[in-house]
Amino acid sequence: MSSDPKDVVIGFCDAFEQLDVERVLAYLAPDVVYQNVPVPAMHGVDEATRFLVPILTKAIKIEFKILSLAVSASGNQVLTERLDRLHFPTGVVDIPLMGIFTVRDGKILEWRDYADCSAAAQAFADAKIDLTAPD
Repeated sequence: MSSDPKDVVIGFCDAFEQLDVERVLAYLAPDVVYQNVPVPAMHGVDEATRFLVPILTKAIKIEFKILSLAVSASGNQVLTERLDRLHFPTGVVDIPLMGIFTVRDGKILEWRDYADCSAAAQAFADAKIDLTAPD
């Protein structure tokens, strides 16, 4: 795995598209902070895992289409404008968003996605997707 922040983020998005739970989690630092702004942040890989695994295991296909990518002047932050398209047996959820990743030693230390959370929640409801229910 490359430690270059841009490569880390691209690899992370690719791991999502491959529905590769272990690889997705391997990109996260143990003390990662993950937030879907304005929802409160998740602290640590265990909290992030509880949120991410249901998505990765219930989806039949995930597309993280990177529309624009920029690396900050400091070099350790990567900004992505994305369209995350999540395919489930009952429907498709499109989430246009802006994501900011801070990478340290080849791992994602901070990950914040900015999206219209109410529109995303409605899209999940419209597709009859309940990520809290067991399989």
